[in-house]
Amino acid sequence: MNGVFPLLFCLLFCSQLLSAQLRPADLIVTNANIRTMTSRDAVAQALAVNGNRITAVGSNTKIRKLAGPETHVIDAGGKLVLPGFNDAHVHFMGIGNTFSSMELRDVKRGEEIVERIRRYAKFLPDGRWILGSEFPAGSVGPLSSSSH
Repeated sequence: MNGVFPLLFCLLFCSQLLSAQLRPADLIVTNANIRTMTSRDAVAQALAVNGNRITAVGSNTKIRKLAGPETHVIDAGGKLVLPGFNDAHVHFMGIGNTFSSMELRDVKRGEEIVERIRRYAKFLPDGRWILGSEFPAGSVGPLSSSSH
């Protein structure tokens, strides 16, 4: 009788795994450049989703076998797919200022600052301020009068 409970547990567990594998995917993405982030060169072609979970990652051939009549299939056309998360927490002023900011920590000469500002200003609307940060004041010589 003692061996019955482990056997029942094993059968129940295995049946759950089997039914999950037999259930067609809700969503399949094929022909993708999927970076799994499991190792430096880990790349896959396709993935399958059931509910809100990625349930399989692999080749187009392997993942297409998981499709059923109701499966939504997306052809990614070779586009990049990355694992990620959504964060709804944003500091609006900070993120907005990011688009008007220049990092200057690698500037070696004063003329580089002027050239970067000139290039950056071409893409900003008139009147928009350009913010700079990480300016290495002690390591950059004076600006020449020709670059003002």
